[in-house]
Amino acid sequence: MQGGFLDKKISKEASDRAKLAKSAPAGKKEWDTRTLDTMVLVFEEILDERSRLARNDLERRIRSGTGVKEFQSKCCGAPDEPTPLSEQDLVYQLIQQYTRPPGLRELVGPVMDWATEIFTSMRKKGEAAGQTMDDQTEIQVFRDVIKECLIRHVLKLINTFNSESHASGS
Repeated sequence: MQGGFLDKKISKEASDRAKLAKSAPAGKKEWDTRTLDTMVLVFEEILDERSRLARNDLERRIRSGTGVKEFQSKCCGAPDEPTPLSEQDLVYQLIQQYTRPPGLRELVGPVMDWATEIFTSMRKKGEAAGQTMDDQTEIQVFRDVIKECLIRHVLKLINTFNSESHASGS
């Protein structure tokens, strides 16, 4: 039998994908709402795992060398009480702005593009050297790559904001 229902369905999906690919910039993925929401939850989980290790690392990287305030991490699994308004400096506010769900939602595309690029390159190099990863290792390594890309991207955005505000004299 030629050209059955399945062939028509596959052809329709292929043409729809081609239309979507033409409407999106080259190399950019279109994220649907459900996937974006899921990725925001994944980013929050990555930032908060192991006693907020990634959030603390982000704050440490931003504050090191600034001389503004000492690192204020909530380490050792201390309860997350709200920080009093008097202790919320600009760095604290910027970290909150970029690591709340609306801020993370804006970061999904660039962070995942970057993380996928790095992970794919790393996997190709490993395969060329005759090394492979099992599924669990691959998941953990990809999460680590996402975490590092997320931290570096937020750091870049905050440093850009800081540079622009100093350049404008504010």
